[in-house]
Amino acid sequence: MTKKKFLLINYEYPPLGGGGGNATYSIAKELANNGASVTVLTSSYKGIAKYEKKGNIQVIRIWGGRRKLEKCSIFEMLLFLCNGLLKSKDISKEIKPNACLIFFSLPTGPIGWWIKKSLGIPYIVSLQGGDVPGFMNKELHIYHLLTGFITRNVWKKAEFVVANSEGLAKLAREFMQSANHKVIPAGVDSQVFSPIDKSNVKSKVKLLFVGRLVYQKGLDILFDALIKIKDKNLWYLNIVGDGPLKKELIKKAKELHLDKNIHFHGWKNREQLLRFYKNNDIFLLPSRDEGMPNVMLEAMASGLAIIGTKVSGLEEVIINDNNGLLVEKENPHELYEAIDSLIRNKNIVSELGNNASSFVKKNYSWRSVAQSYMYLLEHVSEKTNE
Repeated sequence: MTKKKFLLINYEYPPLGGGGGNATYSIAKELANNGASVTVLTSSYKGIAKYEKKGNIQVIRIWGGRRKLEKCSIFEMLLFLCNGLLKSKDISKEIKPNACLIFFSLPTGPIGWWIKKSLGIPYIVSLQGGDVPGFMNKELHIYHLLTGFITRNVWKKAEFVVANSEGLAKLAREFMQSANHKVIPAGVDSQVFSPIDKSNVKSKVKLLFVGRLVYQKGLDILFDALIKIKDKNLWYLNIVGDGPLKKELIKKAKELHLDKNIHFHGWKNREQLLRFYKNNDIFLLPSRDEGMPNVMLEAMASGLAIIGTKVSGLEEVIINDNNGLLVEKENPHELYEAIDSLIRNKNIVSELGNNASSFVKKNYSWRSVAQSYMYLLEHVSEKTNE
């Protein structure tokens, strides 16, 4: 039997970027474990080899003007897209993939479209959240308005358009009903992210947030909830991540006299994140909008109690009063009550964390995610000209 060859394209791949890059890495690894030959096309970065091969995975990094590990500007995305359009055809001719898996409608989607138009190689688009029109509407409405026609053309020529949550798929269908929509959830490596004993939660409970510091994540609502907790000796909040609202949030924390209880750690890599999961007790996701964030699954696999909002992606995983707590979005009082109930009842923190770890280990593994993608990729490979 001939080994299948797949080309995965994402402008972010570890150590670059966040959830989307980590998803690409995990899926590539599991596809390779299943016997496929995998090539990843991604962005270059100073100090990182432009080509490396380990087992069945080779990584090719092309220039996109990337200046920071943790984030990519719109201009840098455009540079990656332009260079990808220039080089992807020759790369594809050389490796001869049976199919492509494209992460994000933009900026990577048009590269898959071009490879198919030029060489007839079919592609699948994996949606991650912000690349779906209607997602983060307050922040991305103009961007989606200007680029919607590109997204439509990318989806139109894709064999499948795959969302990582039912809620994201619903949003995608509202934008373009005629695309061939599928849902494959995000996953977690339960061998890397494993539960920690939380039976002895200390007097000062450690709260944790991991993510981009943007309006979508609802940190302003979290601060409004925390100010309601009268005894500041009961809790401490670690914020891991970076983003455009960092200065504004630091200012707000000072204005609310919460700055001594809140520590901004900046962006951290995968290995550093492991230590934060191990050293904290409750994971907070006060989001206004979500797909299915990898950090949520990682925190749950690590045995943290989780408090999230009733938005798609979170509601699909968090079972209220079983493996976490759910509150209405943009409701600081409900969020306060949920946090307060846990920091005053530490035995529940351990119970929720244990349930969360068992739940994601059973239902959300990267192995099962990759098997679902493998099935689709093998199906569309039949359209490849041998």
